[in-house]
Amino acid sequence: MRGFLVAGFAIVCPLLALEPPSQSRPSLWPRPSPQPTIRQDVDKRPFTNDPTGGGLSVDGAEEPLRPGTLLTVAFPTAMVPPDRIDVEGSESPIEVSPSLDAHFIWRTQSQGELMVKAPLIPGESYRFRLREGTRDLSGNSLQVGAWGFEMTTPPLRVVEEGYGERDSLNASPQVPLEFNYPVRLADAANCVWFQDRVTREKFPAEILLNVAEGKTDDAQVVEAKETANEITAFRVRPLQSLPVARRYDLVVDGICDAYAGRSLRYPQ
Repeated sequence: MRGFLVAGFAIVCPLLALEPPSQSRPSLWPRPSPQPTIRQDVDKRPFTNDPTGGGLSVDGAEEPLRPGTLLTVAFPTAMVPPDRIDVEGSESPIEVSPSLDAHFIWRTQSQGELMVKAPLIPGESYRFRLREGTRDLSGNSLQVGAWGFEMTTPPLRVVEEGYGERDSLNASPQVPLEFNYPVRLADAANCVWFQDRVTREKFPAEILLNVAEGKTDDAQVVEAKETANEITAFRVRPLQSLPVARRYDLVVDGICDAYAGRSLRYPQ
C-alpha cells in the first residue's frame, strides 16, 4: 500500500494510484534518476552478526543507527594502559563497512565508547567488526573469528508535522515538509506536486525555505540551486493558484538525500 501526505482540500485516502503525468507540464516528468549510492571500502570478509561473540559485548546496538548513536564496546581483557583512559585521539579497535565518521575513546582499560557522526546513508546496513591485527595489553591477538555486529539506518522519509488533512485552505497553500535526513534540493521541485484527488491532474510546486513563524505568507521563493546541503525542512507552494472547490493530495515522490542520493522507498 502506498501512503500519501495529504494537504489542501483533502480527505485521507488509503490508496492513491499515480497515473501517467499530464502532458501540459512535460518539464516536470519524468523526474531525474537518483545518483548512485555512496559505498566505499565494503568489507567482503566472512562476518558473523553476534554482538556478544568472542567474549566481547556491545551496548547500544539494538536501536537503528543514527548520527549521535553511542556504542559501548567491552573486551574480555585489558586493551590499553591506564594512561590511555579518557584520552582523545585513540585509534578505534572497531572498523565499519561502509566507512563512516566515528569517534572512539577508552573509558576503562577494557571498555570504550564509539560515537557515530553524520553523514549516514539512508536505509544502509553497516557492519562493525574488530580491526584486523588488534591486540590486547599483553600483545596477544584477540581470537574472535568473524565477530561483528550489524546496524541499519532508517530509510529516508517525510517526518509528519501534524499538517494532515484540511477542509478549507486558500488557493495557494504553503505546506511544510520535514525529512529525517538532509535532502538534495537541486531537483526537489520535480519530486513534489499537488494532485487532484478525482482527475489525477498534477499541479507543479515551488520550494520555499522555512522562515520565522508568522512570516510564512510573505516569505520569498529561494532558488534551490543556491542552498546548502544541510536542509531537512522547507515549504512547498503551487506555482499557480489551485482551482477552488476541489480536493488535492500533496505527493512527495523520488526526492533524494543530499549525501548518498538515496530516494524515498515509496511515494508519500
